[in-house]
Amino acid sequence: MELKTIRFPKVLATSDDGEEPQETATNPQETDIHFIPEPIVEEILYRVPAKTVLYFKTVCKTWLSIVDDPFFAKKPFSRAPICPLLIFTDKPTKRIMHLVEGQTVSDLDPRIGHNLTSRTEFLELGTCPWSTGRFLPVNSNAISCEGIVCWASNTCTTCGGNHIFICNPITGEHFTFRTLSKDQEYTDYVFIGIGFCRACKRFKILRMSRKDSTWWPEVLTVAFKSRWRRVGSGTIRLDFAQEITEVVYVNGAIYWRYIGDSPIFTFHFERFRFHGILIERFAPKKLISLGVLDNSLCVSMFSPGDGHVELWAVEISGDNELRCNKLYNVETDTTRLEHSGVLGSRGRYKAIKYLECGGILMHYWKETFLAYDPVTKTERIFRVLEHSSARSCLPLQVVPHVPSLVKLNDALSLGYP
Repeated sequence: MELKTIRFPKVLATSDDGEEPQETATNPQETDIHFIPEPIVEEILYRVPAKTVLYFKTVCKTWLSIVDDPFFAKKPFSRAPICPLLIFTDKPTKRIMHLVEGQTVSDLDPRIGHNLTSRTEFLELGTCPWSTGRFLPVNSNAISCEGIVCWASNTCTTCGGNHIFICNPITGEHFTFRTLSKDQEYTDYVFIGIGFCRACKRFKILRMSRKDSTWWPEVLTVAFKSRWRRVGSGTIRLDFAQEITEVVYVNGAIYWRYIGDSPIFTFHFERFRFHGILIERFAPKKLISLGVLDNSLCVSMFSPGDGHVELWAVEISGDNELRCNKLYNVETDTTRLEHSGVLGSRGRYKAIKYLECGGILMHYWKETFLAYDPVTKTERIFRVLEHSSARSCLPLQVVPHVPSLVKLNDALSLGYP
């Protein structure tokens, strides 16, 4: 392939006597893009949306070598901010993902800023040749963990969906991970989600398995020829055979809730400890959403009765104790309209991240987001995607996601070619 040279515009000198401007002599090494030092090129690429970086591989061979370097892919991931990932389910076998990258409202709102949204589609093609055990019910909620997205597949009709689908929305790579084997001794399984263990630097999948009347937590390390391993102790006091409404991974632990007024359950992938947070003790009759703020779980509690939203930070301390701290008490025009009945109680107010201006980005409803300034106590509502009648009827899940350029094979350390 012939290497083309890209030059910057030349500066023309002007004269006071009306003569034609003369081109100033330039040094090719000062204008050719190939002579920009690699550290500067890397710094430029760090500031570009992750999806766009992949297109820069076609600029020249130098940029191709930089972007394809595994060490370069890991650096921007450590600095990348959280972005809202909108996941639409089109039929049981198709997921359409829209990643919205941006740090300001102007970046997120396509009407006033640049379109920083990338779209990726994934098809679930997993099948199972035997019927041994079942996921009851199938937890199809997607969860983001260290740059990858994971969910349980619904395509297996013989065993209730025992395939785990793992993908990278940036690179477009994906594969289906089978979770059952022929020698399973349990009858019921509940897929919870995926997490990352920093001690062993491995991804792990968590499920609950029921034998007789006892539920046991089991962990599967995502690796070649890995097997399920029982961790912790069993319980008969809790029923995990319920429909999970949302699940979030943050800072080494996974958090999830069931439909209804259930506690928030959490499992830490390094300490193998379960916790339960009884929300109804201090948040009766409130609508709960699980989000992320400043690398901690953020619980949003909306009270239709008084028209305000409480944001709580939940962390697991080093001594395995749960700590809950109230961050903000949000009251805006939108919450007051919902309280007065002008608007229906549809707002989720799911926290996604802090914006550069210090505001809080929250998912409000469908493709609509709300930016709240805790200092001025003002809000700004906008859509991150243009309206589409075909898309508006599809089930939607919004996931806080950190984009990653690391190839899926390298991230999971599977050792596949």
